[in-house]
Amino acid sequence: MTHYIAMGGEHGCMPDNCMAYANLEDAIDGLDDIYELEIWQLDNLKEFSGGYSSTELNRDQGGAYCEISSCDCSEPWEHAEYDSPDNWPDYAIEDEEETEPSEGDYIISSCGPLGGLTQISKYNENWHYVIKHDKNGNDTDNTYDIIKNEMESEKFWPNVWTLSDHGNYNLITLDSLKKEDEMPLNCIECKKYNVKENTCNESESFFSDENLSIGRCDYFREEE
Repeated sequence: MTHYIAMGGEHGCMPDNCMAYANLEDAIDGLDDIYELEIWQLDNLKEFSGGYSSTELNRDQGGAYCEISSCDCSEPWEHAEYDSPDNWPDYAIEDEEETEPSEGDYIISSCGPLGGLTQISKYNENWHYVIKHDKNGNDTDNTYDIIKNEMESEKFWPNVWTLSDHGNYNLITLDSLKKEDEMPLNCIECKKYNVKENTCNESESFFSDENLSIGRCDYFREEE
């Protein structure tokens, strides 16, 4: 995104003034406020060509020259000593990927002998929940439900991370923790199949294994 750097001072020296502006008009106005430019000087600055314009100053204007140049860098606030990102909302850091948790984020990691347990903790907080594994190595408690319920009870929805054995954090979504048998699945006829109860809410009929495989509840299967 193009912005404009306005500066002025003495030739051969570091500029006395340097500011960045979102558009050319504001850059000209900024220099005019400092140097009280005359009409011919303003006209020189408006003749912006090749990303640059300049004008000489009279000795009583507090400098020898002022100029404007265009720039396409991503941090325009760096051009001015007292500028800050808060003055450039359109240049907010674009979805910079988070690489480490913040305080209160949930961390899922392995613990116990040979990583035989799953631990849920909160980053930089004294809170944790340990989940045992069954004989097949699966969690005996639902990680998704534990975190979701805790978030809702605190009315706070931070990020969720996994922590590898090598100490690397990986940002994940809460929904990615849902078990496959808890993912939404609708009867192709009723569109209201409740997976957790294994029933179709409209027909109150259980799904048989055969009908579950084809996505139709027993009620509609029997009607055929």
